[in-house]
Amino acid sequence: MIAKLLMALYPQAWRERYGTELAALLEQTGCGPRTAIDVIGAAAKAHLRPVTKLAPPERARLTVSGVLACFMCFGFAAAAFAKTIEEPSFATAGRAHAVLGAAHVAIVVAGVVSMGALILAALPLARRAILEALRREDRTLRTAVLVPGVALASWALTLGALAVWEGRHPGDFGAVGVTLFLVSAMVGLGAAFACWLLPRAIMRRIGGLERELSLAVPALALVAVAMAMCTLALGIYLAALLADAPGLAASANGPGGFTNVAVGIVVQLVAMTLASAVACVSARRGIRAVRHFA
Repeated sequence: MIAKLLMALYPQAWRERYGTELAALLEQTGCGPRTAIDVIGAAAKAHLRPVTKLAPPERARLTVSGVLACFMCFGFAAAAFAKTIEEPSFATAGRAHAVLGAAHVAIVVAGVVSMGALILAALPLARRAILEALRREDRTLRTAVLVPGVALASWALTLGALAVWEGRHPGDFGAVGVTLFLVSAMVGLGAAFACWLLPRAIMRRIGGLERELSLAVPALALVAVAMAMCTLALGIYLAALLADAPGLAASANGPGGFTNVAVGIVVQLVAMTLASAVACVSARRGIRAVRHFA
């Protein structure tokens, strides 16, 4: 099962060319943590450097899945940032220091723009997928369309449970809180994986999506640009926080206060930078692809 999931991370063209060899290697060596990390890294390189020249529709479909995967990673980091600065003292510091406050506003605006553009990109593809699932007698397609929504709803429920616990036990996370946090993180990762992997399978199963992709890919390019702008604003926010509010930057952060705010934001910034860079590269390739649609 794990081997199949790892194989699914690779582009279709790569799997057709090297899938048999990788499957044999995984069967021989097993799927331990180190092997899984190596395979995931190689899959990322395979997406960035395709082994064969792909047809424009396939390149556009890869842009959809690529930008979506980057946005999922970006979203996790952005949610962590929002959690990091949720204390009222950060809002007070933002009002007292112009650059800090402006950077925070820019982060929020860019985040809202990226989410809105993602919804615009998803609408034509989701509409076509739902119509095809209703029209066809295809259980696999119907399941693939249904699962991402169920996964996201499950994640929302776990986040809600975590928020309720925190609200009732301020300052005392406790064993239950840590458990809810870990469950929420695992469900969130599962939802992110489902929302990335299943749209790829749906698009491949439906086919003939040139019209929908022509609408979706430019919106995804806007998503990538907004992600980059949000990342830039976060870098400015971190610099302003260190300069204007060093006490807040050094305050405890994370479950149990195992690190501080500045370190947490640095980790978030690195994750958002990588996600934004890959999303921009993928979006650029997608724009080139849709220009070649007949």
